[in-house]
Amino acid sequence: MESKTMKLFSRLLISSMFFVCAFNVDALPSTKYTRSCSLLAPTEGQYDNSKVPSITSEPAFKKLSKANQFYADEQYSQAIPILNDIIANSGDRAAKARSMLILGRIYQAQNKFSAAASELKKALDSGDMGQQNEAAIKQSLAFLYSGQENHRESLKWMKEYFNGVINPPASSYAMLAQSYYRVNDFKNAICPAYLALKQGYKSKKNLYGFLLNAHVKIKDLPGAEVIAKEMVELFPKEKSVLNNLFGIYSQQGKQAEMLALAELAYLNGMWSSETNYKQLSSLYVNRGVPLLAAERLKEGVDKGIVKATEDNWKNIAINYQAAKEREKAILAYEQASKYTNSGKYLYKIGNMYFDKENYSEAIKKFRDAINKGGLNDNDKGYAYLWTGVSQFREGNPQTALATLKTAQGFSNVSKNAGQFINYINVLEQQKKAMQEAQLASSEIE
Repeated sequence: MESKTMKLFSRLLISSMFFVCAFNVDALPSTKYTRSCSLLAPTEGQYDNSKVPSITSEPAFKKLSKANQFYADEQYSQAIPILNDIIANSGDRAAKARSMLILGRIYQAQNKFSAAASELKKALDSGDMGQQNEAAIKQSLAFLYSGQENHRESLKWMKEYFNGVINPPASSYAMLAQSYYRVNDFKNAICPAYLALKQGYKSKKNLYGFLLNAHVKIKDLPGAEVIAKEMVELFPKEKSVLNNLFGIYSQQGKQAEMLALAELAYLNGMWSSETNYKQLSSLYVNRGVPLLAAERLKEGVDKGIVKATEDNWKNIAINYQAAKEREKAILAYEQASKYTNSGKYLYKIGNMYFDKENYSEAIKKFRDAINKGGLNDNDKGYAYLWTGVSQFREGNPQTALATLKTAQGFSNVSKNAGQFINYINVLEQQKKAMQEAQLASSEIE
């Protein structure tokens, strides 16, 4: 057992070193879906504004400047009438288009989504905004529809945005990824999320989590594992990140990896809930290391993290017993016995004492088990049988015979009890015959 435990700890140590050293924090996750990702818009170039008209009307220019100042000062009620006047009465195309744009921005700031979308679309349809402004308007429309939870329309405008934008920021890629995700197009959400990271998106944790979830949704668990491992490297003190990787391992049935990660988290003080202690104990059971299974669960109970219940103490006892730690198993069964009206755990303790040939303690525990009650007939029969055998081996044949006669009343041990009774009677007869012979010999002398 000691050798097996040490081998396991060696593997755990290697695993912990793996988590510290395996990943380059500057690298990006490489999965079968991220390897083919390429930028969705050019990073260099200039917008074509050659066909964008300039404001030629001086009155319109003055009004627009005034309205723009009101907008900058958030005096929207003063700006709106001026802008509406330009739109309705000015013949200057550029002034009208810019007025629609500013009016749309004002409505957007006021959370008047429908009115904002209407004005922004009018500005876009005018054809007088220029490519750069058109791209910005399309993204604004995507934001508006996202705010109304019309995610399909939001995705449509984000696609339009990427069709005309030059060198978009990382945040735009992140928004496109979210738009795909919200319409359950998880596969197409992956590349924009990946590209946002590649472009230096600052909220790394959220985007990594998003990328992880997208891989899980399309059932690419190996890809999800790659991302989850990198998240552990990037955010080693975040328990939720460890939980993510643990869940990915669980879905793939990777018991050894689950145990390595759970033990590493435990050693770093991060695996500290009742569920965590139970999981860790269960993993040690599955890997055939009952001693550590018992120790971890008992530690949780001793610390008050795991509830002291019959089942928990029973599991501790079973694992100590499997690890051949009989004294510890006995103490755990004693604790389990406190939570039940049945003598079943005292019966188990009696068996353990009997196996150790500690017959006096075995007799006490079998009696306690019988007196407490709740034993099934099978266990009760054996309790009487082994009590009788223990009494005989303690040098009390007559008491043993009486107990064994009681055991004969239980069908599962009746035959064995009868055989022991015959055996004891034969020994007693031989003993009596020897005593009589010795007595006769002494009389002749």
